[in-house]
Amino acid sequence: MSHQLKEFHLHKKPFKQPVRTLIADYVKHHAQQTPDQEAVVFGEQRLTYAELNDRVILCAKALLSIGIQKGDRVAVLCTSRPEYWITFLAATAIGAVWLGLNPKYQLQEIRYVIDDAQPKVLFAMAGFEGRSYIDTVCALQAEYPFIEHTVSITETLPDTQSWADFMDLAVSIDDRDLKQRQAQVEAMDPALLVYTSGSTGKPKGALLSHYGLCFGSEVGSRHLALRQPRILCHFPINHVACVADTCCVNLVAGGTIIFQERFDPAQVLHAIDHERLTLVGGVPTMLLMLLEHPNFNATDFSSVELIAWGGAALPVSTIKRLQKLAPRLMNVYGMTETAANTTYTSPEADLIELSETIGRPSPYMPCRIINPEGQLCAPGEQGELQFKGEYLLLEYLNRPEATRDVYTEDGWLHTGDLGYWR
Repeated sequence: MSHQLKEFHLHKKPFKQPVRTLIADYVKHHAQQTPDQEAVVFGEQRLTYAELNDRVILCAKALLSIGIQKGDRVAVLCTSRPEYWITFLAATAIGAVWLGLNPKYQLQEIRYVIDDAQPKVLFAMAGFEGRSYIDTVCALQAEYPFIEHTVSITETLPDTQSWADFMDLAVSIDDRDLKQRQAQVEAMDPALLVYTSGSTGKPKGALLSHYGLCFGSEVGSRHLALRQPRILCHFPINHVACVADTCCVNLVAGGTIIFQERFDPAQVLHAIDHERLTLVGGVPTMLLMLLEHPNFNATDFSSVELIAWGGAALPVSTIKRLQKLAPRLMNVYGMTETAANTTYTSPEADLIELSETIGRPSPYMPCRIINPEGQLCAPGEQGELQFKGEYLLLEYLNRPEATRDVYTEDGWLHTGDLGYWR
């Protein structure tokens, strides 16, 4: 990080409030402004913003028809696919709190999250890559009576409703009922529940607000500076990198999300080539796997405007290779509790900045570094990164003490991560 490097200028004027109040409002906005723009790609399936908006409305009405109230949790067990995105947008649009479950979770891990979150409805896929979720879903239904409704996303599971039949329930709810519920949802209401274990202890459910997702995504969109980006999403849906950093940021910009159910370097390279991606992102290991794949040299990267990564450092030799593929590279930092990336390397970043730093804090996200004595660190002095703002997590579900401890007395978020000003 550096406070000596000159502050860069973003492509839009500074803002204090996000343009939209609720994250799902962006779907309606783009459906009105650019209805024919591609919003979602999944294999042969392609949805425009108008079509995505229609499906979100149907899903929201169907959720209302089964009695989902404001604040109820909606859990989804599936891979990165359109149904995940539709349920997220629909649930949040009516004030419910959406929760993603990783298909790689073992039953005991799913039990822990379900028992803590107590969702009222569960959406689940039947299986993926040889693993069946029949026993898992049946066990959850038997053990947790608070799960009042179960919907199958793919093939129908025992004692569940099919996706098509569930969506048909929307006919019982008229537009006035939907608008009445939407009018009750406020910016600081919780929208997303993400379980994070941090460095120690059992996973904690971080509740992120509509404001946090909207604000953080607009900040991210401004830093990425891509108009209607085309981006790949293959992250697990229980992770903030999937929901917030990828899908919500792309939604704010009115871009296209190409869903893939898991990371596969051959499929990613194919998407770069055939879907004309403008942004390629991931953790460093993913980028290294792309560079080393046999199909790499045959892939056309001419559409890629930006390559971004976070979570770990990349060696200079790798960065030099990436510089030949895209006009801009970017290293970012964020965490679940910040609901967004909070630091970014500059557009003109050199090799040192890209390889040895996480850039500088966004000018919209106050940051300080504090030493063990609670004093501001001088340049070169290591301390804890702390951030401040209404966009940060609302609370840890069912853990008031953890919520209290994650903030300082004057409202700064403890990240637990160490850094220093260069």
